Amino acid sequence: PASPVARLAGPGRAGGMVAQAHALPPGAAISQAPAERLPLGDASVDLVTSTTSFHHWSDKAQGVREAARVLRPGGWFVLADMSLPIRSNALSRLQVCAVFRKAGLSVRSQNGPVPFYTFTIGVKQ
Repeated sequence: PASPVARLAGPGRAGGMVAQAHALPPGAAISQAPAERLPLGDASVDLVTSTTSFHHWSDKAQGVREAARVLRPGGWFVLADMSLPIRSNALSRLQVCAVFRKAGLSVRSQNGPVPFYTFTIGVKQ
């Protein structure tokens, strides 16, 4: 059987992290960009992930809308972030679900199997 094929694209905001990412893996398209303005085409990806950066986003709703914009129908957005209110702009679990739904993502699950982290999984309609 044929092996699965993946094209990796990784926008990131932190210049140092983007520079390190250029070394891994070969062929991945890495660019520096905020979550609120992803350098990807509409409906161009099957999976968007964000790990421990959501609390840094200046406009969380716009970042989630961008994730939804670049997802193909049926594509998944997996958001993992700290669930402690470490900043005044932290969103509750219910608020995160509302932001997902408003962006056109159906929340499939939301749980925190790791202490102090919440994992929210949404699927584009």
